[in-house]
Amino acid sequence: CTIPANAGPGNVMVRTSGTSHDDMSNAWPTDLGNNGGGGNCTSPNNYCSSTPNSGSPFGAVMGYSGTASYSANDLVLECYGAVPNQFGIFYYGPNQIQIPFGDGNRCVGAGGTGVFRLPVVFTDSTGDAQQDLDFSVVGTLADNIQAGEVWNFQFWFRDPLAGGATFNLSDALEVTFCN
Repeated sequence: CTIPANAGPGNVMVRTSGTSHDDMSNAWPTDLGNNGGGGNCTSPNNYCSSTPNSGSPFGAVMGYSGTASYSANDLVLECYGAVPNQFGIFYYGPNQIQIPFGDGNRCVGAGGTGVFRLPVVFTDSTGDAQQDLDFSVVGTLADNIQAGEVWNFQFWFRDPLAGGATFNLSDALEVTFCN
């Protein structure tokens, strides 16, 4: 397989068994050409592990579109494989951890600065969610995130059909922001 020179980041789906579209895995973010960082930025990286939820036996996975460039201001956080039609939040912090939390794992830690949440979003009919990061609005992300810093992002979502704690989390995404 040859990767086209102009290929950017995207999502890969793997056939899990059988021959129908129902036998495809969730979309997993990938950047085979390491083109997703933008300019001299490095591409965001997934870490930590997700657990199965009532919408996906594979768990929820973080992804992104756009770049990690602070000046480009085009990064969009994405989550695939959460529970369809449920509320959730993307949140972020400076540390990486992995501790049981709810029906999943908490992967983002507070460090000395705390954990910050983004506005509530609603997953679509396939369990996907997204959140634009806008650094141009004073009093929001621009107060916490600057070029040259590393931040970690995760998606927390309701999962009432799973029982237990009735919520779960995705894996996490480490983003190194650049100019």
